[in-house]
Amino acid sequence: MVVLTGPAGIGKTALAVEWAHRNAARFPDGQLFADLRGYGPGTPVDPAAVLERFLTDLGAPVTGHPSPQDLTARFRSLLASRRVLVVVDDAGATDQIRPFLPGGGPALTLVTTRRRPDSLVASDGATVIAVPPTDMGGYGGTTAAVPAAPAITGVTPGDASATVTWTAPT
Repeated sequence: MVVLTGPAGIGKTALAVEWAHRNAARFPDGQLFADLRGYGPGTPVDPAAVLERFLTDLGAPVTGHPSPQDLTARFRSLLASRRVLVVVDDAGATDQIRPFLPGGGPALTLVTTRRRPDSLVASDGATVIAVPPTDMGGYGGTTAAVPAAPAITGVTPGDASATVTWTAPT
């Protein structure tokens, strides 16, 4: 698991989505994306509802009313042998993130959040990348037009090291 941290508006989501697009071939079994709305507006998204949608997307629709623990176990079982990228955006707390951890195998979970999830580092081996601020002087506060774009390098499922580098557009 890789966790991108930083203040609101710094470009964590843009970085995660760009990296997902550039690395789609590394995840031939698919990519899943969920905005957990951990920091608003509105109520944060219930991870169980997202798991139900993900299971359906993976070809294993949910029937009945399984518990959140059963949904998590089924999700992890499905990911155990699949090369899937799971992008969990705007997570507000670790209890929103934990259900999406693949539990081993070739899947990778990429999380964006404002706070460093130290408990996930200690208990789940998360790699945390603090997304550095950019000089956005004349760019209206968005990273879309910033002439230097962030890139995540060195990310491999099951590997505990990754870095953020800044690359100039070509």
